[in-house]
Amino acid sequence: MPNLGTPIGITVRNPRWLGFGLGTLLLTGLMIRGFAVTASEPEKPPTAAAPMPIVPERGNDSTEWIDDSATIDRFVEQLGKFAEAGTGITGERLEAALEIDRVFPMDAIAPPAESLTPEQIAEKARASTWLIGCVPAKGAEAGFDDGWFATAWTIGSDGILLTNWHVFENAREMIFGVMNAQGEIFPVVDLLACDKLADLAVIRIPKRGLPALPIAQSAPKPGAWVGLLSHPGNELFTFTQGHVTRYVQHFGGLAAFGEQWMGVTTDYAGGSSGGPILDRTGAVVGMACLTSNIDSEEPTARRSRLHRPAIRRRAIQDAPKAGADGPQAAQPSSIQMVVKLAVPLVMIRQIITKNHVPGSNRPIPLATWHAEIRKRAARQIRQLEQAMKLTENARELDSLQVQITEVEQAALQAVIHLARATPNRPESIPLLVECIERGDLELVEQVVGLLGHFHLKSEAVLPALWQLAESGLESEAILDFLQAVLESNPHRSCQAVAALAGGILSRNHLRIAPAEEVESTAQAVAEMLAFAEKSGTNIRPTADDPDAATIARRLQAGLANLRNCEVGGKHPEILGTDLANRPIRVTLLEKPTLLLTWDEAEHATETNLQTIQAIRRRFPAATLQMVGISAITDRTKAQKMVENAKIDWTVLHNDQTAAQPGILDRLNLDSQPMIRLIDATGTVRSVWTTIPPERELQTAIRKIIEERSKQPPK
Repeated sequence: MPNLGTPIGITVRNPRWLGFGLGTLLLTGLMIRGFAVTASEPEKPPTAAAPMPIVPERGNDSTEWIDDSATIDRFVEQLGKFAEAGTGITGERLEAALEIDRVFPMDAIAPPAESLTPEQIAEKARASTWLIGCVPAKGAEAGFDDGWFATAWTIGSDGILLTNWHVFENAREMIFGVMNAQGEIFPVVDLLACDKLADLAVIRIPKRGLPALPIAQSAPKPGAWVGLLSHPGNELFTFTQGHVTRYVQHFGGLAAFGEQWMGVTTDYAGGSSGGPILDRTGAVVGMACLTSNIDSEEPTARRSRLHRPAIRRRAIQDAPKAGADGPQAAQPSSIQMVVKLAVPLVMIRQIITKNHVPGSNRPIPLATWHAEIRKRAARQIRQLEQAMKLTENARELDSLQVQITEVEQAALQAVIHLARATPNRPESIPLLVECIERGDLELVEQVVGLLGHFHLKSEAVLPALWQLAESGLESEAILDFLQAVLESNPHRSCQAVAALAGGILSRNHLRIAPAEEVESTAQAVAEMLAFAEKSGTNIRPTADDPDAATIARRLQAGLANLRNCEVGGKHPEILGTDLANRPIRVTLLEKPTLLLTWDEAEHATETNLQTIQAIRRRFPAATLQMVGISAITDRTKAQKMVENAKIDWTVLHNDQTAAQPGILDRLNLDSQPMIRLIDATGTVRSVWTTIPPERELQTAIRKIIEERSKQPPK
């Protein structure tokens, strides 16, 4: 099928979203010969002849004439100003808003009782339809050509608009704005709700008193007349007519909830995404979304949801360009029919319905979807295992095993989609626990992202935290989440949550932290112990897990280890155990610290020790503490050498780094000899690959000490 963000002569046999590339809209002229269209060399964009793009009258004619090029130029110019000023939703706010499906309850306008003429419908739709577009936000490494256009329409008079979710897909670094037929331009300041599968997004602009379109009470039947106002290509505010062809639902495999679409014959193309489809009363019954080609060379091509392709600025000439050997004959197209698929009325009504769970009215109900996922995955795995029994070919066996793993991960991904549809609900926790237990790191990071939407003081997250502890998986996303749990419990309002998060954080990460953080973690463990003893309940999800008494014993042992350590002693290190009886290691920074990474080769040990001794001779022990990471495999030998050299420092040996994979990555280190000066917050202040000059190092250390002395006492 044609890629609707590119010239219509390029054959792509898959559905395409209808968002249109900014550059394509700026310079477009078409000559269609069959289905073949050829692109020319880029031209300069036309200059706006007047400040307002819409010229209302010519002579006695009341027709409104639209200057597409001038309109787009003016729109892009204003979007650029929004980007420079940082106006509108973008970045992390936009990304977070798109992550979780949710509804925006509101009262829709009821449709009128009487039918309207197509002219009246087009006029009313024109007053409520918007051009929505984006350009890179300030500082983004892209030009205006990397933006795109689509369509939106007013669903609420207080600045509430509806468009497609895919308009915002992969748009973290973009700034969005809208423009109406009168030339008024506003930034998109919030994304209020979205449903990824239905491809809907509710947005807000800073404008009130807007004329909103009514929403139909019932869906039109196949054969019913419908009209559409949208922006196909650079043909802004284009009204087309057609009929409803059918309603189709599609689901299978291990995909998320089944898709539902309304087929129409109204004409549309790239840029029409989000355009309102209207019935005889002018009420919305659907929304333009995507197309699918029926190809004679691939008549059974599977329909699938695809991402909007990146589109660059290009010009389209009036006639095919002659090649080196003269004019080329147009190639006959194998495309037989272009099917237009729209978001149906039921989906539009659901996203503005209170207490509706996105996806709950899909072909497979939400309540039974989890069991259905398990059933489908088990069936596919049984088929693959049966195939493995019928072959002895090693390559085929490997391929089948890979397919089994892919099915398992696809099933977990579907479970995550299910949990997304029920954000911040306790019933989602068992699904997320299952994904942590059985998923890979990438899936677990998605789970952690969903857990971040829960009330982090709630004890409902305890099973998921426990499973994180059991998994042993480590990444920046996981550590950031655990830190957020601790920070959301500053007064330990939920001792169990805070303590468990603190224990996992200490185990999973070589913490370089001030002493007070370690003391607060110890206090959290104590409170966790009290909580477990008092409640007498099991915080883990299954009956096979340890009971409260077992947890209490482990906590007691860990707390004793923590309290027996002398903070700031000769070896400034806290050694203890977490809830699973695994070691906790927290390195304290009571002074400016030199963190040294050693050579991997064992024969380099003497050189490393000489380096340490040289630094020690230059700077008194009262000024620095040493923390080293060594690749030496013989722990006893290394420790003896350190003691003989009378070096007061901490050594993390190879056996520990093996038990905690990625330790160097988490500290942003490598295995090459390097000296880093770190302040008491763990911030790297200076880096040297050899012993630094004495004056340079003393100056850097003195600066840190002076900064710390100026800080008010805690």
